[in-house]
Amino acid sequence: MKNIEKQLIDRFRCPICKSDLMFIDEKFYCQKCSKSYIMKKSIPDFYIKPDNAVNNIKKSIKLIDILSKVYESSIWYPTVYHMYGGINIPSISNTIKKVTNMIKSHKLILDVACGTGLYTRALAEKSKYVYGIDFSRGMLEKAKTLAKKKKFK
Repeated sequence: MKNIEKQLIDRFRCPICKSDLMFIDEKFYCQKCSKSYIMKKSIPDFYIKPDNAVNNIKKSIKLIDILSKVYESSIWYPTVYHMYGGINIPSISNTIKKVTNMIKSHKLILDVACGTGLYTRALAEKSKYVYGIDFSRGMLEKAKTLAKKKKFK
């Protein structure tokens, strides 16, 4: 395991009790509440089984997982981008340029809610270590696939 990955793993906390986690044999373990969390395709799975109050969130996540297949398509992304952002919103490529131009010489970038990794991939061209996190497994798997196509790890 690379040193930077070790540093990132050391920052993870148990989603139940917020305690430190130990990483052993591709699993995260919490010594305080005894919960364990597996890695699926090198993605940590901190998913907590929902109770009745979060069933709607679970349904939304499933929808987002389905959308991950078409999220960056030429039909879906520009349409939704302009629908929510308005007609005068800058193009996606201009927005990406603005974001990447803000990056100077950061060694580690964490893209929270990375989706399919559109910005994550652009940031990876300017920084040595870029990690993306998202609550949608479908989005993360799509991000990983697209990153590999660009020869990112």
